[in-house]
Amino acid sequence: MVSNFGQSDVIMSIVEGRGKAKGEIGLAYIDLHSPIQYVTNSMKIVYESSANTMIIDPLSTKILEILINLSNPASNETLFGVINRTKTRPGYVLLRSSILQPSTDIDLISKRHDMVEAISNSIENFNNFEIVLSNFGLVDMDKLLVDMIQKSNETKDTNLKRAEKKIELVIHLKYVISLVDQLRNTLIDSSETVFSNYIQQLNDADFMSIQMLIDEVINDNTKLAVNAVDMKLEKCFAIKDRYSALLDVSRGMYSDSIDDIYAMVRSYEIKFNIEDIKLVNSISKGYQMQIKWKGEKPDIHLPPIFIDIQKNKSSITFTSEDLVKLNNRITKAVEEIYIQSDSIITTLINNIREKISCLYMLTDIVANVDLLFSFAYQRSCSNYTRPNFGEYTEIRNGVHPIVEKIGDSVPNSLLLINDLNFHIITGSNMSGKTTFLKQIALLQILAQIGSFVPAEYATFRICDRLFTRMALNDNFQMNSSSFMLEVKELKYILNNLTPKSLILLDEIGRGSISNETLAVCWSICESLLVTEAYTILATHFMELTSLDEVYFNVTNYHFTSEINEGNLVRKFPHILHPGPTQERFYGIKLAEMSDLDPSIVEYAMKIAEKGSTQTVSDSNQFSFDNENIINRNKYKMGAMIRHLICNKKEKLDMELIGRLKCEFGIN
Repeated sequence: MVSNFGQSDVIMSIVEGRGKAKGEIGLAYIDLHSPIQYVTNSMKIVYESSANTMIIDPLSTKILEILINLSNPASNETLFGVINRTKTRPGYVLLRSSILQPSTDIDLISKRHDMVEAISNSIENFNNFEIVLSNFGLVDMDKLLVDMIQKSNETKDTNLKRAEKKIELVIHLKYVISLVDQLRNTLIDSSETVFSNYIQQLNDADFMSIQMLIDEVINDNTKLAVNAVDMKLEKCFAIKDRYSALLDVSRGMYSDSIDDIYAMVRSYEIKFNIEDIKLVNSISKGYQMQIKWKGEKPDIHLPPIFIDIQKNKSSITFTSEDLVKLNNRITKAVEEIYIQSDSIITTLINNIREKISCLYMLTDIVANVDLLFSFAYQRSCSNYTRPNFGEYTEIRNGVHPIVEKIGDSVPNSLLLINDLNFHIITGSNMSGKTTFLKQIALLQILAQIGSFVPAEYATFRICDRLFTRMALNDNFQMNSSSFMLEVKELKYILNNLTPKSLILLDEIGRGSISNETLAVCWSICESLLVTEAYTILATHFMELTSLDEVYFNVTNYHFTSEINEGNLVRKFPHILHPGPTQERFYGIKLAEMSDLDPSIVEYAMKIAEKGSTQTVSDSNQFSFDNENIINRNKYKMGAMIRHLICNKKEKLDMELIGRLKCEFGIN
């Protein structure tokens, strides 16, 4: 990485957890097999995502709690946990990858929204999708495909396990193929138009061909069993009778041994006058005898012929030497069945492999339908609305999706247009600034993965890069102080932002309070606000609110807090208001309400006021006179009117103009 770019540390932190080791392995291979050597810090490395997707760096993924909750990693209180209602493994994987790399393809996103509406437009439709996806969820389709294409090593020790695994694979495949018609009919009943592409793919003749190949070899009544013992029985009798004489002989030995076990148990009951001896079967121990009871434990004395006696509160389990011998005979018969079945099953799998492309297609369809079902589930049980896409971002009464799930959330609205693309948010600590920034990012992600969003109304401009700056922990690995790391990360943002980027900055400069820090923050803001990117800055530097006096595209907002002087309780309404915050010295005011010595409070207020006066005088160079402020407000009002007219939002009348004049302070 070229050190002159000043980005090597930042890129290292960005790719952390994103397969950085793979790149290092590649460079190590070049180093070992090529005479060429590269000078330290001389190679330019750029972090890029897949085509037509939004770039979200891992740090933002962590801060936004997209996959992992910061407080409790085991918690489901994450964006993924909120919307994950997938039923299948492919759907789970697709949802996870979609959240990490939201699409920027409006056509794809719109089609997903159409499908979500089709799935959730009636309870019957929704239930039908849930049933068919739950059925597919009984088989890991990704693993099934891997098993289909893998070729095991021919070793004596693995022959038996490999043979058993192949039989199980075919049973799983038979089950999956049997669900194709159910999935197709569900899609047709929901909306033949919306799901036309999937329906056409499911009409592929290869599905029928695979079904016919399986039916030639496998018994019609062979079914997928969830229980391991039942599945063992299905595997033993999966292949049709008279397909192999040796196989039929082995299965006859298996059946005869089981019959002998039941006959032996009946003889024990008669011989030893013991009633209700039950047979229990497990993979690890085979058949055992068991006596169960309810209520008080009976007085049971077993004859010495019974061994391995295990007792608990409600049963006693035991076996005998004869039963152990019969279990061993069954085990040998099962092994022989697997070996005799292997060549038949191998031929079947090889024939199916020639048509495996339709299985990949089916897995993709199931993954996408499962993803859409998860979105439809969220829409059905929450107040989610379908987002639109345009040349601006507007959210009316939107809420943070994670906060909404775990408790009461306060709705807030936002408007970002090209002429007003830089928002500054002020307010005291805990007033809601950070949560609001995260809310905007999460709603943008939800909209671009094809989900509905928790808002009364929402329109989004497609975002191709999401930048956040919300973490200020010192990075000892990079040998950077918190403010130095901030500057490096902000420089990375400035060098890599695009006109369609969304930039969310939370309290930049918090790690260092000084006039120099303020100057750096001001300069960074100026560099950002002259771009076409949408930027929202939450700050404690009140001086930065003066940017709207210099630049017409800057707008101030604030969150308020209320102090109850009776019980010293501070309330946070979490409601966003226009304009900069008017709160000053709220920490000192809170101290004044406590039992702190009044002289200390008075002296603290004098120091704070003096510092504030000095800061204001230092920033007078950025102030404009009243005429310029009026011109600025007229520009903002005009930008708002243009937006309303171009997007046909509201009827332009004198009442609306009056409201806008009041909002922008124009007489």
